Amino acid sequence: MINLSEAFSPITKVPFGHDLYPISGTVGATPDADGKLRAPVGVEAQTQIIFDTLEERLGGLSLDLGHIRQMNVFLDDIDDYEVVSGIYVKRFREVIGEEASMPARTMLGGLVMPQVADNPLLVEVQGFASAPPFEHLIRK
Repeated sequence: MINLSEAFSPITKVPFGHDLYPISGTVGATPDADGKLRAPVGVEAQTQIIFDTLEERLGGLSLDLGHIRQMNVFLDDIDDYEVVSGIYVKRFREVIGEEASMPARTMLGGLVMPQVADNPLLVEVQGFASAPPFEHLIRK
């Protein structure tokens, strides 16, 4: 089993007196036993890996997706918007529920992704999380 916390871009705590956790560029690839990044073919599979990675890293800090405040999503092809957005909404709703506000999001397409894995990277995210989670923002 691959330890996702050993993959790209750790989530770290910023010492500002508040619990602020920057999420640096996270891609849909995981390292193999030799440390080489392996990315599945397809934006759907890569997006699922990104969310699995985020959940594992946030969990290691006693956080979850409900603590994410803002995400930037970078796409190789803007035509992948609907697929990525569908996964994004589904994964957040599984954690925060249907009534809570989604984190702020920017999604950009047509970007050239770094070619650091065995297959082309098609999506990358970055943003930040903080505590407490969004429970206090639930619309009544």
